[in-house]
Amino acid sequence: MYSLIGVEEVIKTIYTLSHPYLQPGQNPSLIDIKLALRKHLSKIQPNVSRSELTEIEFILSGVRIESLLNALMIEREEMDKKTPEQLNQKDSLKKVMVGFDDLCKRANRISDIFRMVIDTIVVTTDVKISGSATISNAVGIMWVQPDNWWSNADILEALVHELTHTLLFLDEQRYGHYSKVESLNDEKTWVPSAIRNELRPINGVVHSIIVAAEILNLRKELHFKQDELNLHGNSRDLIIKTKNSLDAIMQKPASWNLLSKRMQFLLETTNKLMNSLYREIIGEEEYVAKP
Repeated sequence: MYSLIGVEEVIKTIYTLSHPYLQPGQNPSLIDIKLALRKHLSKIQPNVSRSELTEIEFILSGVRIESLLNALMIEREEMDKKTPEQLNQKDSLKKVMVGFDDLCKRANRISDIFRMVIDTIVVTTDVKISGSATISNAVGIMWVQPDNWWSNADILEALVHELTHTLLFLDEQRYGHYSKVESLNDEKTWVPSAIRNELRPINGVVHSIIVAAEILNLRKELHFKQDELNLHGNSRDLIIKTKNSLDAIMQKPASWNLLSKRMQFLLETTNKLMNSLYREIIGEEEYVAKP
């Protein structure tokens, strides 16, 4: 989101949602906005446990963790023996926190956004399949479980992946993203997603497109090396899948017409970014020749 519309526009959305909970005439700090946003989210999602800290809370255990994992629909398992890919709690938390600190240093323009909108990061070691997740019913809560083979670049990509979902949830609260929510599950409107390359409802597809675009832009800005990238695959394949997904949704009226003007604008902006990345990374000749 921040690459598509700019940091200032993202902060405007956060401020707009937070505004009713700020003091009149206040010149709010980032912490003031974070706390006001927390009040906004607590009102519309009262069953979600929120941190009492002003900074992001990283949790491995405690009274909040089970309710947050339930909210995120993440299931833990009793495991007698860990696989070689699984980390212990100390190493898992260290890996995520080192990655977060590195992201804030190397991509400092999104550091303030991250700290404003992310309330809690739940780190586990006992979920069957490692990964990361956020959900629209618990905005501001993030789950991450890295595997041993995740590189630092993978951690950064996982954090940006879930941050992008979170910013899209907030953008939807402000603008609305779908004109016919009741038709989202109509399989005739489904198109391939950008990351999984599977037919999915378009609300999942538009998220995957914008997440992929942000990941590709992050790779470009931070100069990741291809051998560092395990989680989302190589850039060439990700660009092709994302462009195919964009073309499918933009060229299919039954799908395109389910989107609000706001989401259509976001996808059109994403398409411009992807065209530029396609030319730059894959090449002008293939861009011109592609069907």
